[in-house]
Amino acid sequence: MNSEVDVHAYVQDLEKHLQLTLFGGRVADPEGAVLLVRGALAEGDSERAENLADATRRLAATTPDHPDMAAAADHARGLVDQDAALLERVAVRYSATGARATALEDAGRSWAGQGDQRSAEAMLRQAYDLYEELGSAEGAARVRAWLRTVGTRLCHWTHAD
Repeated sequence: MNSEVDVHAYVQDLEKHLQLTLFGGRVADPEGAVLLVRGALAEGDSERAENLADATRRLAATTPDHPDMAAAADHARGLVDQDAALLERVAVRYSATGARATALEDAGRSWAGQGDQRSAEAMLRQAYDLYEELGSAEGAARVRAWLRTVGTRLCHWTHAD
């Protein structure tokens, strides 16, 4: 039995479930919508990412009482367009700390991709602090790796006596 195939199938099933829940049931889940777009982009499927960003925008229009959904629609658009400035602006609009951290991380990654190391470092440091506050070791580790790519190393351990 090939575990890699099983994991891929599992991830595809989860994605289908999340899409049905979000867009079929019109459930406002800003972080889920952004995760779907991030996943499509990670797989190199820009067409799917574009479609998901459009679906997120439509969902945000039908849930005006959920301001984080509008932020997620702009977050998704910023990811698709690699618009670092938009991603940076979106981060302050989120009420949820996790969503804010993700938007800051995405802004930092986008700035790094554009060669703006200073802006990238500033966004990534803010994301790191939020992931630390949330106790998200995965998020903090991911951001530390990105910080290293822009020339910054963070000490995340302490010396024992």
